[in-house]
Amino acid sequence: MKTIFVLDEHPVYDRLTQLFPDSEQLPHKSRVLLGNNKLFFQKTEVKFEKGKQYILNSPINSFECWQALFGGHNFVMVEEYYNKGWLKNLLALMLLTPFKSKPFISPTPRTHEFLTKNGFRSTLIPPTCKKRLGAEKREFYLFVGKMIPSKNPLFVLEIAKLMPNEHFIMIGQGELFNEAVGKATGNVSFIPEVIPHDRLLDEYFCRAKALIHPAFKDPIGFVVIEALACQTPVVCSEGVGASDYLPKECVMKGFNAQEWVNAVKRVKIWFKNILYLATGNEYFYEPAKVWKDGRWMPIEVWSKEQKHWMPNPECKRMFLVEKVQTPEQEAGEMLDKMDAWLAEKERRRRVSE
Repeated sequence: MKTIFVLDEHPVYDRLTQLFPDSEQLPHKSRVLLGNNKLFFQKTEVKFEKGKQYILNSPINSFECWQALFGGHNFVMVEEYYNKGWLKNLLALMLLTPFKSKPFISPTPRTHEFLTKNGFRSTLIPPTCKKRLGAEKREFYLFVGKMIPSKNPLFVLEIAKLMPNEHFIMIGQGELFNEAVGKATGNVSFIPEVIPHDRLLDEYFCRAKALIHPAFKDPIGFVVIEALACQTPVVCSEGVGASDYLPKECVMKGFNAQEWVNAVKRVKIWFKNILYLATGNEYFYEPAKVWKDGRWMPIEVWSKEQKHWMPNPECKRMFLVEKVQTPEQEAGEMLDKMDAWLAEKERRRRVSE
């Protein structure tokens, strides 16, 4: 059956297309903008046909799902919504309930958990990017995203102020751009846009010491996936969906600038020993651990005397790297591995309690 992707054209969806070898991307889209230039509802010019399968955006913000539902077509939806409080959940469930018999793809565990707990058919498929070789010499700290309140770009300036000897580059445009430029210290540079996208990855993501992503809310956080695919460390807030895949040391629960500075300095030391979920051949970002004396022990331990991570003498280094041969094998094995990984992670949590 021919599969038609009606999704944003973004590199992190490249791996998703491998689940459907006989597929194509619908190239032209139009969007309905309502109120203060903010995207509320999107509409793609698509002519649905019998005998084809469609991959669509969430029914919460796209018109095509409703067209396909009432037209009796075959379709799968990519959903990003997760638990955001009872009132927003109630409104989201009102829009999602008519699609309860249809399959959903969840890019993050928090979305997968929300859907399954509410009786929806969800498959967890992590967003991924093509692996790139990161530069050996790293030159700056990086922020990439829209300069809007939800992305919290002004907080990066607080971090930069506490690290005067480091260079920061902020890439993006938006309503806070001029304010950010006005408040920035001399060690911060601004770039409104980098095109083409490959240049953004090669010249900035691959050369960054770390990506800083302090968003208040970001359903997935594609920039996190792109940074990891470029072998670049990430420090982000817990409001970012992709933080579900990161070690807890990379995920910040508040916005204390000094705590973020400490995390940024620490993460670049031990990140090279973390396995990357966002790359083509390696699925996990968690530091490798071994089971010893009734508990999971990290292969690296923090040395208070030397102020950096060192090999744990009690543990043997263990890597969980899955090599694949074909996209079809990779797609199936990725799903199996992720299910097993989530089950194992839950078991570890219960053991630690």
